Amino acid sequence: MKKLIALFLFLIWFSPVSAEAPKRIISLAPSTTEMLFALGLGENIIGVTNFCDYPEDAKKKPKIGGMSNPSLEAVVSLRPDIVIMTTDGNPKEFEERLRSLRIKTYVFTARRISELPYGIREMGIALGVKENAERLAGEIEGSLKKSEFRVQNPEVRMKLPTSNL
Repeated sequence: MKKLIALFLFLIWFSPVSAEAPKRIISLAPSTTEMLFALGLGENIIGVTNFCDYPEDAKKKPKIGGMSNPSLEAVVSLRPDIVIMTTDGNPKEFEERLRSLRIKTYVFTARRISELPYGIREMGIALGVKENAERLAGEIEGSLKKSEFRVQNPEVRMKLPTSNL
């Protein structure tokens, strides 16, 4: 019985799905900042790195330092519900430090463009925007398929509509 309870608590603690969607998000990478805005979470972003400059509204967000050297004090002072990190560029030690302070983290793990749609879907679930993530991931998959078709069929050229002016 104790093992069952321990397993249940473990699953709740480390599950990417939370009971309530995070309202205060910090992004520790330009790529995740762009994704958060594309998912419609721009208003929820309370802090970004010094390198997050797209979309334009990202420039207006409070800065917490660099990707590889974010300021722990700046992050903690913003009282985030969750900090979004990546496997590329963000130190594992920083994630561990945040977790030791009971600050929830989500690590975006997609490293290849082919993994991007899956990663977006997973992040969307973790942030409570599953439908938006599904839409964005679908758009990216469509673009990837078009690009793949063009690469495999170089004789096909994209024809722009002509104007009737």
